Amino acid sequence: MENLWLRLKERKLVQWALAYLAGAWLLLQVLDVLGQNFDWPRSVFRSATVLLGIGFLAALVLAWYHGEQGRQRMGGVELLMLTGILVVAGVAMALVGRGEDAQAEARLGGAAPEITLPRAERNSVAVLPFANLSESRENEYFSDGITDEILTTLANVRDLRVISRTSVMQYKGTSKPLRQIASELGVAHILEGSVQRAGERVRINAQLIDVQTDQHLWAERFDRPLEDIFAVQSEIAQQIARALQAELSPVEQARLERRPTTNLVAYDFVLRARNLLQIPDRQTYEAALELIHEALVLDPTYSDAFAARAIGFRGLYWFHGEAGWLDSAVVAARRAITLDPDFAPGYEELGWALTLRGDREAALEAHRQAVKLNPNLAAGLASLYDYDFGRLDEAAHLWERTLETDPTNAIFLWLAGRTYLHLGMPERARALFGRAKKVQPAFHWLGYFASLTFLAEGRPQQARAEVQRTLAETRNSPDAMLWAGQITAALGDLSAAGHYFERGLPEPTSTWEKERAELTLAWILQQSGEAEQARRLLQEASSRFKNRRRGHSLRPEDYAESAQIRVVAGDHEGAIRELQEAVRNGWRHYLQYPGDPILNSLRGDPRYDRLMAEVRADVDRMRARVEREGW
Repeated sequence: MENLWLRLKERKLVQWALAYLAGAWLLLQVLDVLGQNFDWPRSVFRSATVLLGIGFLAALVLAWYHGEQGRQRMGGVELLMLTGILVVAGVAMALVGRGEDAQAEARLGGAAPEITLPRAERNSVAVLPFANLSESRENEYFSDGITDEILTTLANVRDLRVISRTSVMQYKGTSKPLRQIASELGVAHILEGSVQRAGERVRINAQLIDVQTDQHLWAERFDRPLEDIFAVQSEIAQQIARALQAELSPVEQARLERRPTTNLVAYDFVLRARNLLQIPDRQTYEAALELIHEALVLDPTYSDAFAARAIGFRGLYWFHGEAGWLDSAVVAARRAITLDPDFAPGYEELGWALTLRGDREAALEAHRQAVKLNPNLAAGLASLYDYDFGRLDEAAHLWERTLETDPTNAIFLWLAGRTYLHLGMPERARALFGRAKKVQPAFHWLGYFASLTFLAEGRPQQARAEVQRTLAETRNSPDAMLWAGQITAALGDLSAAGHYFERGLPEPTSTWEKERAELTLAWILQQSGEAEQARRLLQEASSRFKNRRRGHSLRPEDYAESAQIRVVAGDHEGAIRELQEAVRNGWRHYLQYPGDPILNSLRGDPRYDRLMAEVRADVDRMRARVEREGW
C-alpha cells in the first residue's frame, strides 16, 4: 500500500485529479449561469457533465503516464485505455441524446413525423398566453395584454402565419403537450413565456421553439423599467421575425417599432378594457367603455383605444338593438384611422360597423384595406360577401383562409358554418358547428343551427332531436325556447311552436331574436284566429325592426324580414316587392329558412316562385364552384 502511494506521488496523480476537479466544477458553474441567462436547453448542461466525467478518467490515464518527469512517450497500453474511454464517452453521449429525445417526445406528445401541418408551415407560429408570475393575480390582464400585443405586432408581417388571439387563449394554463397544441393549431413554431410585474419594473421571459425538434430557436430574458414595455414587445417581435427568416418591408418594420401611446396609465386602462371585451355581456362591455374613456382622457391620440371603443359600441348595438350605437362605432373607428392611417384594426372595426349599418360599399372598401394591411383580418370581408353581396363562394374561400389562422375561434366557425348552410352544404356546415361547440360548449345557439342543417336535408326527426337536446342543455332557457319555436314552426307544429314562443319571449338576451319570435308568433296567432293579439305582436316586431334600422340602409336580410312583416300584415304585394329588393341586393339565404311558414305562404304566386328559382340556380352555381375548386 505504501509502495502504491509513493508511485501516485511520483506521478503527481493526486495533484492532477484535484486540479481537474476544481476546473470542472468552475466550468459547470459558469455554464449554469450562462444557461439560465440565455435559456439554454438543459441538454447542454447534462452533456457537459458527462463529458467532464469521461474527461476525468482520461486525465487520470494521462497523469499516470505523463505525471512523472521525463515520461513523454505514449505506449500501447495507454492508447488502448484512451480508446476505451472514448468509446464509453460516445455511448454515454448517445444515451444522453436518446434520453433528451425521449423527454422531448413525452412533453410534445409523440415523434415529430406524426405532426401534420398545413401550408406555410415554415413561417407559422402560435403565441401562447404568457404566464403571469406576478404576486397579484390581478395582473392577469397585464400578461394577457402582453401576449395580445406581441401577437398583433407579429400579425402585421405578411411573411408569417400567426394564429389569432381567440384560438391561442384557450390554451391559457393548459397542460397539453406542445406538440399536441401545435397539431391542433397547425403551426411549426410556438412562442411561450412569462411576465412578472413588480411596481414600475417588468420581467419578461420568452422563447421560440421549433415544435418538431424541440429546438430553442431563440430565447431571452428582459428585465426593464415598465416604461420600456413597448421597446421590449417590439424587440421580441423582431427577434421572432428574424428567427423565422421573415422578410420585412419598410412599412412592416415601422409597424414592429410602433409605440401606441406615451401614457402608461392609458395603456393599462386599455389592457383592462380589452380583457373585459372578451366577455360577451352587456355590463362588462359598459365597464370596458368606461375604462376606454379614462384612457382617452389621458391620451386623446391613442388609436388603439378608439378601435377598442368601436368594438364596445358594436357590442352594445347587439344587446340593445339601437341604431345609434353603430353610428358611435363608426365615429370611433374613423378616429382611430385618422390618428394612424396604417392601423389595420381601425379599418377592420370600421368595416364591421359599416356592414351592420347597411353601408356595404364603404364597408367593402374598409375591409379590403384591413386585409391589405393585415391578411389575417379576412373574417369581416367573408361575412360581408355572404350577408350583403350574396357572393357565397367567395365567402367560403375567405372563411377557409381565416380558419387557417384562427382554427378554434367558435364565432368564426359558426359564421363559416352558416355560409356553408346558405350554399346548400349542410353536412359541411354541421361539421363546423360541431367544432365550434367543442370549443365553446356554452354557445347553445349552435344546436339551433345544427337543427337547420337537418331541416335542409329533409330530416325532421333529427332536427326535432337536436331541439330537445338544446333545451335540455340550457334547462329551457328563454333563448332556447325561441329557437325551439322557430324549428317547431318550420316542422309544421304551430301549436307547440306557439307554446315555446310564449315561454321564451318575456326575457331573451337578444332583441333580434325577440323580434323574429314576435313576428312568427304573430303569424301563428293570426292563423288560429287570435287577430288582436297577433296585431299587437306585429306592431312590437315592426317597432323593433324600425328602431334597429333607423337612419340606416336596409341589408338584404332586412329586406327579407320586411317581406315577412308585410306577409303577416296581409300586404302580399308589398312582400313580393321587398323580396325582389332582397334578391336584387344579394339575398341568397333561402336555405336558412327551410319550412319557414311565413314566406312559404307565398308559394303559388308566380313572382315568388320565379324569385326562389333564381336564387336556387345562383346558389347551385356557387356551390358547384366551391366543390370543384375544393374550398
